[in-house]
Amino acid sequence: MKRPLGTIGFGWFLSLEAAYFLPLSPLGKGVLAAGSAAAGLLLLLLARRRALPSALLCLAAAAAVAANAWVCAARVEPVRRLAGQLGETVLEVTEAPRQSGGATRFVARVESTTAEGAPDLPFLAEVLVWGTTDLQVGDRAVCTARFGLPDRPAGGWDSLTPRGIYLSAELLSEEHLLFLEHRDSPAAALERWRQRLAASVRRQLPSQAGELVAAMSWGERAALSEGVRGDFQTAGVAHLLALSGLHLGLCAAMGAGLVRLLGGSKRGAVLAGAVLALLYGALVGFSPSICRAVVLCCYGAGAFLCRRTVDGPTAMGVCGLVLTLGDPLAVADLRLLLSFGATCALVLALPRVRRAVGERGLLVTSLCQTGVVLGCTGPLLAVSFGELSLLAFAGNLLCLPLAGPTVLGGALCGLLGLLPGPWGQALGYPFAVLAGLCARAMAAAAHLLARWDWLVIPLRGPGVWYGLGAACLWGAICLQLPERFHRLRWLAAGAALCVLGGWLLAG
Repeated sequence: MKRPLGTIGFGWFLSLEAAYFLPLSPLGKGVLAAGSAAAGLLLLLLARRRALPSALLCLAAAAAVAANAWVCAARVEPVRRLAGQLGETVLEVTEAPRQSGGATRFVARVESTTAEGAPDLPFLAEVLVWGTTDLQVGDRAVCTARFGLPDRPAGGWDSLTPRGIYLSAELLSEEHLLFLEHRDSPAAALERWRQRLAASVRRQLPSQAGELVAAMSWGERAALSEGVRGDFQTAGVAHLLALSGLHLGLCAAMGAGLVRLLGGSKRGAVLAGAVLALLYGALVGFSPSICRAVVLCCYGAGAFLCRRTVDGPTAMGVCGLVLTLGDPLAVADLRLLLSFGATCALVLALPRVRRAVGERGLLVTSLCQTGVVLGCTGPLLAVSFGELSLLAFAGNLLCLPLAGPTVLGGALCGLLGLLPGPWGQALGYPFAVLAGLCARAMAAAAHLLARWDWLVIPLRGPGVWYGLGAACLWGAICLQLPERFHRLRWLAAGAALCVLGGWLLAG
């Protein structure tokens, strides 16, 4: 990394990971923070400039561990003390309700509650209503709810704590929920616009392809059938259904390319791309992966406009620092980790792999990109889903080239479809056809690969995770070997993959 800010960012991010996942008591976190701070100060006093990167890493680690301990003591524990309490609660819906199995779930901000020991500040909770409800984002309601700790699947990933949701609230039926008012917030207005854009896509493509295009371009996944979701998950391409940096980057590139096509300058194109990235992120919601892409896009655009150079590791360090500075527990969000891991793979590992392989054509480049990204994100996907899909490589190789036209075509036909009169749909029709054909091809490829579901290996037992971690660590070490040991490097990487495969099959 060429700049100290990148070193600080990576030290902060990785130390937050360690503080979150290691089973440390508050005293243990305090001792670790104090030891890291002392080591950093000692390096500054003894070695000065020569040990500046190491000292910055130690100081960033101390600050990260201290921040994790403070958040757990000041935010998490006071809220979780409400578990088991019953009280009259006033809440505001912050995420669109989801209905499944005769129940409705949504995330709400608890503004006040009569439960004993309630904190003074509002907090988020996952609300479970047995029945159906027609609440929308921005609605305020009063109910009698029983608080509890959120359910966590056995061996699954905790997806609520990194989002600031530390409690669940259960209602026996929708009759216990009394609507108060609708608060027309900016988030509610953006949610209505997103639904209008998705409806515009489905109106021009009234088929299963339209539902898939609406999901990939505007994040409207409620209408997707379980069969399509299952095919995409089995084929290892379920990440294409969740909006991420890939989708935002395509929209930003579309804006920049449009400005250049109209004769604009490079600075104007970069600025247009950054603005379009911000608008798209606001429309579809600032999920962790979208936030990561927005931060990187704005950082790169700012550096270009100020005539400064940008190196990838520094940009990723700054991104990790910005995304977790406000909420240190957000470092464990699976969507952020997958997005961060994929980008780090492309920025850090892919150049080394391409130097080792050499220039061998577009197909080999695509194979290298897919393999590097899956190598970095595969362990996280395996941990979160409890299974490892050996079809992921082929699925991504087939579906990723089709994702770009699907997203861009869906975005353009959704926007043009909102124009008044028949001109809007007439202008958006070619883009709708392009997006629909690509979506059908992706669905067909995923369905074809899903027939070989026996290649999806369930992961059981701790030995699998030890083997997975050891293989990934050995692969990372192999990439750091000097160029003159390239044969040994690839031999060791192949041996690591063989050991990993044997371990998985034995597990």
